[in-house]
Amino acid sequence: MGMDDARNDPELEGRLLRGKGRFSGDHTPRWLTTRAVVALLVLAAASALAVFGPQSPVSSLAVILTVGLFLACARTAIPVGAMWLLATQLALVPMWVLLPPADVPLLVIACMTAEVLIPRGALKPGVGTLLTRINDSVFALGPALVLVLFGPAHPTWHAWPIYAAALLAQFAADSAGVAVTWLAEADRPMSLEEQVGSYLSDLGLTCLAIPVVAVASTTLGPTAVLFTLPHLGLLRLLNYHRRSRLDQSLELARVGRGTAQLIAEVVNEGHPGEQINAHVVAKLAPLVCDRLGLSPIARRRVELAALAQDVGKLGEPDKLSPEDTRFLEHERRVLRYEALKGQQRLQDAGGALADIAIVVRHAHEHYDGRGEPDGLKGSAIPIESSVLAACTSWVDMTSGWGPQPAFSDEVAIEYLRQNAGHQLDPAVAHALLEEVAPAAAAASNLGTALAQQRAKFALVRDRLLAGAIIRA
Repeated sequence: MGMDDARNDPELEGRLLRGKGRFSGDHTPRWLTTRAVVALLVLAAASALAVFGPQSPVSSLAVILTVGLFLACARTAIPVGAMWLLATQLALVPMWVLLPPADVPLLVIACMTAEVLIPRGALKPGVGTLLTRINDSVFALGPALVLVLFGPAHPTWHAWPIYAAALLAQFAADSAGVAVTWLAEADRPMSLEEQVGSYLSDLGLTCLAIPVVAVASTTLGPTAVLFTLPHLGLLRLLNYHRRSRLDQSLELARVGRGTAQLIAEVVNEGHPGEQINAHVVAKLAPLVCDRLGLSPIARRRVELAALAQDVGKLGEPDKLSPEDTRFLEHERRVLRYEALKGQQRLQDAGGALADIAIVVRHAHEHYDGRGEPDGLKGSAIPIESSVLAACTSWVDMTSGWGPQPAFSDEVAIEYLRQNAGHQLDPAVAHALLEEVAPAAAAASNLGTALAQQRAKFALVRDRLLAGAIIRA
């Protein structure tokens, strides 16, 4: 699955939304505290290197060109999970060679914070944005420390192992930055695959910058860094299109959820209980998916299908009375109609709704093969459909909305046990029981305690009324 599939992957969608939120003004105290502490540590380490590290003569032109290039690269941010991969590697590599390595971390921090202060329309940087930028500058500390301790006095190709070690130190420092983000947000900001991809991207940018460094250290001097500008322009163009696709993907995910909720409200208009049931199933089914160890994509599909599963009811045939001899066969035809019509309507809608069409089609299948519309049996039934069927049965039995009164939790639990392997998938029924049984037991215990308490109050009330209790 690619980065553009956030509409189907709630985990990816969450990381992308958190990535956008990292530069907003809404942050928790934990986030601010963690970021502030790390920012102070990064500033202290960078300042110590600048003050106590070895210094060497440097031209003003080298400082101006490398800092200007870094500021331009810092404005090219490619989203990777909840993090942002900046193209600053194109400028960082020349900095290692043309400037004293001990000064580079402090210059990086200055550039990273100055970049967000550059006017961008109505956007105004907040404290959170500045803290994030300082935290993100931690990647410059690793290579600077390696080059200060082991780097050659003058750039030379024979020192390539040291420069390779500096790059590895940068990746290690960057990993520490990811860990800080994880700690601040209490959630992993990017997957391992995305993190490895970001390091490979930095490695690629390093390879692009090496010829520029070679020319800068021999013939043209600092002006050679200007040769990186075409590369930077291409990256900015690719980044623009990528961000557009990601924004569109997030919007499609939002629209898909909104459309599914609208379907639940329109189909069940005039039946508030059924609307509530649809939302309860949409909350319960993902929890059962978690117990089954299903993927986030399957979890999202079940959630949306729970809201949209009744779309086939629009325009369904008139129902017969239960006393009619043709009732059972008619009900089977109705279920078949709802399943097939629902699938067709969702496929016609496209997008995220088309992805759940197959789930809705098979939501009335039975594990023993006696369901509708195709009589699928056992593992041939999509697991998402089995989860949806079991959760819908539980909510319908215990809610009390509909033609029959609510069953007690004990009766509903016994129903799940008896129908496991017949109407319901045994594994799904077991996972559902694990989810609902503790809550049902707690509710039962609470109900018993309340009943006992009410009985005590009733006894005291009766004694008072009878004059059995005499006040002192």
